[in-house]
Amino acid sequence: LEGSLEIATTAIGDDTRAGQIAQLLQDAPVCDSRVGNYAAQVADRFVLPTLGLSLLSFGLWGSLSQAASLLMLDLGTGLRVSVPTAILASLNGAASRGILIRSGRALEALAEVDVVVFDKTGTVTTGEPALLHIEILDARFNSDDLLQLAASAEQGLNHPIALAITAAAKEQGLAMLPVQDWRCEIGRGVSAQQGGRPVLVGNRRLLREEGIDPPPLSRKPELRIATPIMVAVDGRLAGVLYVADQLRPDSIELLEALK
Repeated sequence: LEGSLEIATTAIGDDTRAGQIAQLLQDAPVCDSRVGNYAAQVADRFVLPTLGLSLLSFGLWGSLSQAASLLMLDLGTGLRVSVPTAILASLNGAASRGILIRSGRALEALAEVDVVVFDKTGTVTTGEPALLHIEILDARFNSDDLLQLAASAEQGLNHPIALAITAAAKEQGLAMLPVQDWRCEIGRGVSAQQGGRPVLVGNRRLLREEGIDPPPLSRKPELRIATPIMVAVDGRLAGVLYVADQLRPDSIELLEALK
């Protein structure tokens, strides 16, 4: 959200990796599957017996229409047609529900799937971090004090973690305090003066650069996936705010349905 990017374009359109992947998907044999290949092999075995029965019928009764009816009844043709039809119907049915399946082989592979890997952010989570927990390490402050100081230092920033902290403060009805000498360190955090007190809000790197060596954090199991945001006041570590992306309300229901 801050800074700039320099981008060198080395390929465009179909020459890009994304374009090549899209072309592979378009060229993929949609109805190619093991069961389809097996059906084709079985159908091939019906060709000679069907022709033989047709000739035998014509030889015994001399009826061309009766011989032709045996050819029209060919079971091999039914096998060849039914499998691709079933696969296409399944792919179309899935697509109508927002599920894109590449090919018949991919559809077959679903029968053997026992592990599903999700992209987390925005898929099983909301994509918007929220404040989970406040750990107090300095008896001079309580949770509201620490949150108010951190939010006051972070106010005005558009970083997702800053927005999570300021949103939590607003939910608690905490007013933003005036700050001076405000400075943002990209990838580290912010520093400011509040009421004559130096305040640091950021990660371990920021604190170390300011001469504070924070001790190792003893996280609770539920906080292992959270991002720790350290708050230091007057050159001492005052507490830690734990911020993490939240599960979407329907994620658990989705996983249960997948089982």
